[in-house]
Amino acid sequence: MLLAFGEFWKRYVDFKGKTDRRTFWLTVLAELLVLFICGLSHALLATYLYESDSLPYLLIALCCAMLVPTAALMVRRLRDAGYAWGWVFLFFLSLPGWIALAALSAKPSGAKRKTAAPDS
Repeated sequence: MLLAFGEFWKRYVDFKGKTDRRTFWLTVLAELLVLFICGLSHALLATYLYESDSLPYLLIALCCAMLVPTAALMVRRLRDAGYAWGWVFLFFLSLPGWIALAALSAKPSGAKRKTAAPDS
């Protein structure tokens, strides 16, 4: 998982390559763990060290820092699964879009959409 997360940061603006299914899901898991740990640490610090209602600035900064690399990762995964990069815009449809992207990302490498065979 650490290797996949390291590759995530090394290829943070690579929109041209491909990412296999295993690397993609390990990276997503690592991202979620990092965000969870940051959110939990903020909640604990806010509860025990100070009583102000401050925004979780670290969490917001981390989400902003991960936005472009996550988009690049998703484009590479869609390309590896045989889909065009434009499907990444499903992300903006909130939960239904996220479910659709998860389904597309779960396809094996090199999977092609089924199309009718041309008549010969």
